[in-house]
Amino acid sequence: MHFVSNNQSLAGCITRIHFLISDPRASLCIVQMTKKALKFSVLFILTFFFISVGKTQSVKPSIVLSQIEMTPLGGQPYDEFYWLNSNNAALIKTNAKFLTTGSYRVDVSAYSTAGTPIVNLLIDGVSKGGITVNTVTTNIFSLSISNIPSGAHTIKLQLSNFNSGNNHVRIGLIYFSQTTLSTPYVYPAITSLTLARGKFLQANHFGSGKLRGFNLDENGTNQTNANGGSVQSMIDMKATGANIARCFVSVTRSLNSNSYQLKPDALQKLDTTVQRAARFGFYIIPCLYLDPKFNGGQGNIDLWGPTSLGPNQGIADDFVQRRNSVVAIWKFLANRYKNNTWVGAYDLWNEPRSLFNYALYLRWQQQIIDSIRIIDQNHVVAVECIKNDMFAMMLPFQNSNIIYSPHGYSSLKITHQGLDGTVRNKYPTLVSTADLNAPFGKTELSKQHDDVRTMSHRFHVPIFIGEFSCINWSPLNDAGEWTSTKWTDDNISLLEAERWSWVYHAWREWTPWESEIPSQWYVDNHVTYTNGHPSSLPPTSARTSKAPTIVMLKKWFRLNDSITIIRNIAPTILITSPAPNGTFAVPASLTMTAEAADSDGTIAKVEFYNGNILQHTEYLFPYSYAWHNIAAGNYTIIAKAYDNAGAWTASPPVTFSVSASNIAPMVSITSPLAGVPFNAPASSTITAYAADADGILVKWNSIMEPL
Repeated sequence: MHFVSNNQSLAGCITRIHFLISDPRASLCIVQMTKKALKFSVLFILTFFFISVGKTQSVKPSIVLSQIEMTPLGGQPYDEFYWLNSNNAALIKTNAKFLTTGSYRVDVSAYSTAGTPIVNLLIDGVSKGGITVNTVTTNIFSLSISNIPSGAHTIKLQLSNFNSGNNHVRIGLIYFSQTTLSTPYVYPAITSLTLARGKFLQANHFGSGKLRGFNLDENGTNQTNANGGSVQSMIDMKATGANIARCFVSVTRSLNSNSYQLKPDALQKLDTTVQRAARFGFYIIPCLYLDPKFNGGQGNIDLWGPTSLGPNQGIADDFVQRRNSVVAIWKFLANRYKNNTWVGAYDLWNEPRSLFNYALYLRWQQQIIDSIRIIDQNHVVAVECIKNDMFAMMLPFQNSNIIYSPHGYSSLKITHQGLDGTVRNKYPTLVSTADLNAPFGKTELSKQHDDVRTMSHRFHVPIFIGEFSCINWSPLNDAGEWTSTKWTDDNISLLEAERWSWVYHAWREWTPWESEIPSQWYVDNHVTYTNGHPSSLPPTSARTSKAPTIVMLKKWFRLNDSITIIRNIAPTILITSPAPNGTFAVPASLTMTAEAADSDGTIAKVEFYNGNILQHTEYLFPYSYAWHNIAAGNYTIIAKAYDNAGAWTASPPVTFSVSASNIAPMVSITSPLAGVPFNAPASSTITAYAADADGILVKWNSIMEPL
């Protein structure tokens, strides 16, 4: 706490008291008061401050473990959980490193499969207390430990009250946090925020029921120049009422390298998409994407290898290098977009599947978040999940502006029928089929969100549903409604009940997912089905604004907050060095320097050009470029400044020339001839030939020396 006075005089001054409650999402709180109220108010605020901190202090965990990283004694593995279901069954972690001595809290995600099991925590063989697991759904159970010395210790979680097949427990994630608080930090209830042009989105915007939109593929059908395709495609998308778009940014790697790189055109597409978002007024969420078909269908496990590796999954150097290269990409993107308010959030990795070691994944996500926050403290970061149950097992990240982003396709036998499954299932499903048990309606659909609801309600964290949809070749249901439209509408109503933000998959990507394609097309064109898959697919010309699903989506988009668009003022720029009409000698070196400003925003980047050839892009002030080894010739240079809304301005051109090194003239005497004698007194005319290869002769002198 500190005091700042507007006036050094005490009489009648206004005094501000600044204090920060340790809510990672909180803004700086400012209380103003007059001199008369100061004494009482300071006492009240100090008391409130210390009580608040004492009750709500949040800390980053010191250790995050998954059950798969521990050595089992008895029991059996159960995917992302371990099942302690025998006498004294235990999980052991040796060499667990505590960096500092102090009080800790252990938080264990677990649920009972029989009875009321008690899990005893031992450190170096000494019991620190028992955890009673009394719920049949995943919960987080906490135990305070008064003192753990710094150094390496052995942790043991042991089932202590197994009794004749009773009292079984499944263990998931284990956290150790250095704190005196007895339970994990719970955020304040989400407060509704409105959208404002030129302001960064905050995490709470995503929990305010303000943001709805589409996914944009990196290169949709007949689209080549940006995410989501042409300018007209973006105009059409915005006209639906959508105000946010999540877009794929593709990465790849050569098979002889463990370093991911952006695909060659991915950055250009993203830049163009962000500029269009600023132009038309919607937010963009870039999401790194590795095609699941990469390396012969190994894309989903390229970060950590197959689950058959068990506890060794993801720890080999190859996998570590791959994940570190993703960190490097996000540092680059954060530098590039840190000042751009039309970038709504960073979605770190699309659908990180096929991993039972949730702790490994969460530590990697923390590594990316920390790297971004060094560069960019403003943008929201979206964390996806391995599976939805991860959200019920984990503690929130203790960083500012974090949202949690599951995807929702349930059941795949409905949403992906013909792709996953061979039966044409209706929604609601009233009669069981070969691959789906009835009933499956809104109640069953709601269950896919249970684990996400658990985290959202438990910690008051914002949720952003990054993908959902239902294939549009799905049949009519028994009420005469199209399955794809009815499923999507019911799913959205469940999201809206929680005030979660969402994007539909996808806008003009692959026609079977598109909301503008009416399911009636398959009937009108007499399409047949083999194993649930249609014999032909709709062309893009089948798109219509009257398709039932897009009409339904527009109903929900009308609830969106609009973003007030004010005409963006383009930036200004002027080259200050080199001076116009300068001359330089080969080999030439010079520094191009420009002054750029934006009256209604910030400068995103400055580009330096030699004619129409881009020489360099500079993102940081001062804007300059050192140009070396310039060949002889005449040059015209310009600089372009781009603002945070995508507008750009070119500077007035500056010309200069570079001359080759001066070559000395050549001269030879043509008369008299060498060696010809003369008799004194003699007269002779001396004639010479002279030339200059890179200039003109201005004079010549003759020098005569007597013999």
